Amino acid sequence: MKLKKLSFWFSLVVMLALAANAVFLVMIKQSYDSVVTAQAHRQDAISLAEKLKEDTEQLTSLVRTYTSTGEARYLTYYYDILAIREGNKPQPASYDSGAYWDTVIAGAIVHKMPAQGERISFSGRMKSLGFSRDEFKALNVVHSATDAMKQMEQIAFAATQGLFDPATQQFVSDGEPHLIYANQLVYSKPYNALKADLARSVMMLGALVNARTNESVSLATRDLERWILLMSCSVGFTFLMILAASEVIRRQVLRPIAVLSRAARRLAGGDYSARITANGLPDEHRAQGVRELVSLGTTLDGMAESIERDIQLRQEAQHALEAANQKAEDATRAKSMFLANMSHEIRTPMNAIIGMTYLALRSDLTARQHDYVSKAHLAAKSLLGLLNDILDFSKVEAGKLELEHVPFLLEEVIGNALGLLSQPALDKGLVLSSVITDPQLRGRRGALRGDPLRLSQVLTNLLSNAVKFTDHGSVTLDARIDERSEDDVLLHFIVTDTGIGMSPEQLTQLFQEFTQADGSTTRKYGGTGLGLSISKKFIELMGGRIWAESRDGQGARFHCTARFPLASGDEVLRPPDADDRPGNGLSGMRVLLAEDNPINQQLAIELIESRGASVTLATNGQEALDLLATVAADHFDVVLMDLQMPVMDGYEASSRVRADPRYAALPLIAMTAHAMVEERERCTAAGMNGHLSKPVEPAMLYAMLARHYPIPRLASPADVVPVVRAADGRTTLPRIAGLDTTEGVRFSADSTSIYRQLLSMFADSYADCNERLVQLLADAQWQQVEMLAHTIKGLAGTLGMVDLRQPASTLELACAARDVDEAARAQARLAQVITPLLAGLRTFFASEAAAATVSATVPMPAADTLRRLGKLLDEGDSDAIDLWQQQSQQLAGMLSPARRQRIDMALQNFEFDTALAILAETNPEQDAA
Repeated sequence: MKLKKLSFWFSLVVMLALAANAVFLVMIKQSYDSVVTAQAHRQDAISLAEKLKEDTEQLTSLVRTYTSTGEARYLTYYYDILAIREGNKPQPASYDSGAYWDTVIAGAIVHKMPAQGERISFSGRMKSLGFSRDEFKALNVVHSATDAMKQMEQIAFAATQGLFDPATQQFVSDGEPHLIYANQLVYSKPYNALKADLARSVMMLGALVNARTNESVSLATRDLERWILLMSCSVGFTFLMILAASEVIRRQVLRPIAVLSRAARRLAGGDYSARITANGLPDEHRAQGVRELVSLGTTLDGMAESIERDIQLRQEAQHALEAANQKAEDATRAKSMFLANMSHEIRTPMNAIIGMTYLALRSDLTARQHDYVSKAHLAAKSLLGLLNDILDFSKVEAGKLELEHVPFLLEEVIGNALGLLSQPALDKGLVLSSVITDPQLRGRRGALRGDPLRLSQVLTNLLSNAVKFTDHGSVTLDARIDERSEDDVLLHFIVTDTGIGMSPEQLTQLFQEFTQADGSTTRKYGGTGLGLSISKKFIELMGGRIWAESRDGQGARFHCTARFPLASGDEVLRPPDADDRPGNGLSGMRVLLAEDNPINQQLAIELIESRGASVTLATNGQEALDLLATVAADHFDVVLMDLQMPVMDGYEASSRVRADPRYAALPLIAMTAHAMVEERERCTAAGMNGHLSKPVEPAMLYAMLARHYPIPRLASPADVVPVVRAADGRTTLPRIAGLDTTEGVRFSADSTSIYRQLLSMFADSYADCNERLVQLLADAQWQQVEMLAHTIKGLAGTLGMVDLRQPASTLELACAARDVDEAARAQARLAQVITPLLAGLRTFFASEAAAATVSATVPMPAADTLRRLGKLLDEGDSDAIDLWQQQSQQLAGMLSPARRQRIDMALQNFEFDTALAILAETNPEQDAA
């Protein structure tokens, strides 16, 4: 038998069984409908009988109430019930409700008979429901009992109205009301007997209705059960037919398929040489009609050959994919390393740019100078924002960005975002506003827990784009609540502008990386196209989504949602901001600064001391540990720790501090150019309490210090530190090829005097760097060469030595790779650049010293020099450094070499208070001796 014929008969049997079952289902449905109809009819009939019973009870109640009170409205209700029952009046609205008359009597509603409406008597309703003859006879009995009671009730009504004389038992036209008689009559034994007869008649009618309808339901139920039984038999027959068909299929199809399956498993096991038609099928299976299965075996052979070819091609493609994936992973690692290194290298000079311009803006500048410096400050912060966008995107892409969970006020975040964009909007003549729709988001009630910095970044990005692409009109930020529970809230932010708008095609590319509406948008408005992409990632991390609505030329509406846990208003502690405090907000605070770079030393000292704090400088981690050991455990309020330092780095120093129980409460703050998340995690693991990324924002630095200095102490005279201010910068500068003095002065807080001092220190410290590098390379001291090259590279960028930075960077990379040949070539190139630079610096300072010697025809007495030096140090004037350099030889006879060295070291580190203290304890006679 062929499979086609077998399938035909099997399908025919199944179709017949399904047809029979369908017929039975139809009959079952009809029977079920009959049962439902019978039950509904029964319910209606019983309800009608119950209605009759309720009306009877209500009539009796109305009669007795009327005879007791004499109020005419009860008589009206009585006759209305009878008129409705007899079909003389239509039913009022909601009359079917059993509580209608009780509600009317209670005065809750006003009873009013409608003028129009359907008039159906009680007997008419019985006819519509198909009541039987016996039931109508019972209804007649009810009417007879009702009429008998009605006669007695008429007498009671007449007595109540004064129309019946109880003495004569006659109706009269006018008389006195006899309420007592009427009331006794409706409570009399004859009246109660009639009422009992009426109740028995109504009960009899209800019993007849119940019996009849119950029988109808039973008949319909039995009919349904009969069809269900037939359906069950049909299902059983179908099941038997399926069993029989299954047996046929098993013998005719499944057994031969098992043979094919065994061969297929060999193919699945990798034995692609196995062929089904080569081995053939057993004879007994061939006799049972497996012609189609033989054909299937031939097809499987062809498939096996194809699979063998496909697997070979897939393996080749897999190898290619693995190679491409490895390249992609290498590229990702290289990108991460590049971003980390570039972050460090860019942030180090930017620290000086932003910090020094900040300090310059606080000094006395002309209007033009203030304009130049403020523009440079804004440009540096813009560059820092771009760098942060790229780093944030890299973190999000790598899945290493973690959101903070700190309490904050929504109003403050929105206010900060608006404040950043208020000036650009004002410059363009735009109306910038915000609307907080829900009052629960205002003030302390809007306390939430989350990452306010990232939320502010999202809102700032959206507002910045709106202001950027809007030439006239307004920009509005709307904040509202979409969902609220006991624990969290889903916020909905809408930024609406009246700008250039976008087309549907532009909307589809809106949140892609490095993408703007089109090329002309980038040319006209600028930007990297990263802001919305990063905002989308942040919003998704906050459990929300972001989308936009816009039409070309009709403005845009950006929507974003974010879910935040609720926080109490008391949790929101605003971090102390030094700028908000009167005077010196950090007065009396003692800070230990561990920093090896002179430029960063000067910048940090000036920023901190400008707030009244005192700074003790350590040039490496070991020196910081030594300074901590020489004072009480609570002497320093906080330690600012650079991470990359010679002798001992910041990680090791922090770990050792945390290992000492005496310093368990001492705050350790990392201050470094590294900004990647891995470095932050490493700082936390080393026991540090915070992290400040370079370039350091002064406000963030002050806030961090104030957070760890909540109760300022009264500053003692030893703690008061004079603020160091840059000199006028009127001294000459060297003119040497490859030395950009303009850039160097900018990194030196615009102080020519400080820049000259740093150049002099560089010339002295690195005079023999070529010999040191050659010797270290010969000894294979790779780590020392790498650190020296890294330091030279950083100083070259800070001091404006534009040609020195590249060879120093190449040497650093060659040492990291342990490439001997490349390191030798890089050292030679570095020597070619630094040798003439050092020679030029030595010549410049030597000529200045000679000129100073010639001009000093009347040398200042040594005692006067000491007094002038002390005055300059006390005033915090950087001219003290120049005076010390010019007159140090003259003071050699009055100061011992040890004291001269200590003063020189203090001045090199700009520790004017330390130098003043050393100078104050000096005894000229003893030193001279």
